[in-house]
Amino acid sequence: MIYDIKDFLQRLFKSRLLVLSTVMFLLFLMMLMRVFSLQIVNGEEYQEDFVMKIERTLSKEATRGNIYDCNGKKFAVINLIGRVDINILSENPFLEADNIINKVKNEADIIIVDFHAEATAEKIALAYYLKDKANVIYGTHTHVQTSDERIFDTGMGYITDLGMTGPKESVLGMKVEIAIKRFTTQIPEKYAVAEGEYIFNGAIFDIDDKTNKVNEIIRINM
Repeated sequence: MIYDIKDFLQRLFKSRLLVLSTVMFLLFLMMLMRVFSLQIVNGEEYQEDFVMKIERTLSKEATRGNIYDCNGKKFAVINLIGRVDINILSENPFLEADNIINKVKNEADIIIVDFHAEATAEKIALAYYLKDKANVIYGTHTHVQTSDERIFDTGMGYITDLGMTGPKESVLGMKVEIAIKRFTTQIPEKYAVAEGEYIFNGAIFDIDDKTNKVNEIIRINM
């Protein structure tokens, strides 16, 4: 019995399989230790280093000018972009609105906010958030004009989406057959602008010259 065990051990140690198994085990152990170091020990450090490498912020001064109406009142037009269902890494539009309004509120008579956003809820929430700070807020991006224009108790005018200017017989301005094909086959295909009769959407905000409050909102759909 003892000789059998001894013989088995001798053959095992002389076997190439043992050498290969040992090497594989050592490699696995090294990989495990490396993963442990990356994920547990130095995880936060590596993550910060990765974020620093993939993110780069560029600041560029944009052209600035003054907008006046026929009575000499100065307008401030603020363009914001939403975050919900928008595949763009952007700043919080609520906080950015506060920052910009605080800079211009003592210079502008009328503050207009153009909110380019996908989610209706985000647009409505911003309207309530800014109803004491802005004079007009209108939404863009969805291409479909909404009929929810309203004047808040503070005199601010609002509409969720102005609509679009583009081909009438289309899917948000694009050729119908291409849009349907994308939805039915799930196969990406380049969009193409539709042809034919065009429509024009928009809104007119009638603002009181004395109070700077909105008196009336007239939707345009031609």
